[in-house]
Amino acid sequence: MPPSLSPLMMAQEPAYGLKPLSEATLKQCREEIEPIWLGGKHRPAMLSYATQVSSHWRLGLSAAKHGFPLVLAGLGMPQWKWYQGGRKKLPGSRRALQLIHQIWPEQPVLSSDTGDLLIGNRLSRAHKAALDAISAGTRMLIAGECNSWPVCYRDLYAADKEVQQCFGKHDACYPNSGVFVASARTMLRFYDVWAGVIIASSDWRNLGMQKAERWNDQAAVHRIFRNRSQYATPDGFELRVDAENLFSLQLWKCDGRKEKSMKPFQYCHERTYIPAKGLRVSEGGTVVGFEEDFANERHGDQSVRETAWPFLIHSNGHHHVLTDDESGLKELLDLYKSPPPELMNHPVVLVDSAEHGPCNVTTIGWLMNATRWPEGAPPYHQRRSRKSKRAGLKNLF
Repeated sequence: MPPSLSPLMMAQEPAYGLKPLSEATLKQCREEIEPIWLGGKHRPAMLSYATQVSSHWRLGLSAAKHGFPLVLAGLGMPQWKWYQGGRKKLPGSRRALQLIHQIWPEQPVLSSDTGDLLIGNRLSRAHKAALDAISAGTRMLIAGECNSWPVCYRDLYAADKEVQQCFGKHDACYPNSGVFVASARTMLRFYDVWAGVIIASSDWRNLGMQKAERWNDQAAVHRIFRNRSQYATPDGFELRVDAENLFSLQLWKCDGRKEKSMKPFQYCHERTYIPAKGLRVSEGGTVVGFEEDFANERHGDQSVRETAWPFLIHSNGHHHVLTDDESGLKELLDLYKSPPPELMNHPVVLVDSAEHGPCNVTTIGWLMNATRWPEGAPPYHQRRSRKSKRAGLKNLF
């Protein structure tokens, strides 16, 4: 082991192996988790990697409100700087996928960031139809955005007919690694390729890459997506960008065709696009849509509710949107300011936790309270068994 890396740090580095859970551990984990598992074809598992969650974890609370299973990998693991990319989340996230796959290989999984997004709408007919196709096949949706990051990939996609056609119809055609949707089986395959590309990027000079792409998870997604045809096999994955923002609306705004450098990073836009323009909530914060769509609905077009509104609202790069009462999302955000006990008691499956082992079960309330009072014993903490931390978490139910 390199002297500069602790075992915890090594557990987060793809270069030292994804280290899958053993069959014995998988069996034990399944026995513990299956009784509280809420998944199903139209109940996507919400998977995130986070070393800690905030004391107002809106993704978790909104998932609880809609009754979806929550899986959190990496709790208590060492943090890292944003400019180091998200590679460190891969090993733990893959182990979480392995566990979900053990429960049901066709389980739809929505793998996302943790602190900058929340569920905005219930699943519509369009969402459910997409989940049916995802569960039955090899399709994998990647969130779409108008911004190219961590470098400007305009030239990379210049000869990509599908991407160019996308920009002829939509604004959000660049892949964003903040949200993926696929079956557990398909996403596992993708993660293996993703890790390989990230590891190979250490030789970025000889691969014709830029320094900003070294070890960067989103850069690797761009490279895989550009070469997606080679992976579109029956035992591979079929990548598509969710340019219609069916599963996630990325709120990063683009102001015209331009490039900007933040050495060694750079980004570029193709046109002006303000995703949050006209965005508003209705029905007590339970519906998030666009003013034009609400107007169409008022004039008798009831189909828009089933086709046009995003499942997730993702404030990538503009995290203040989820705390700003002037953002137009105030009614939605207010739903989670004082969450009721049924949301706080919603189960969360922990995988690859630094303190609680390869798998465990806790609640949203325990996680949020542990963040609020890290030095003390929050209410959920007080109910833990003295025999073991592992048993204590399980005894929360």
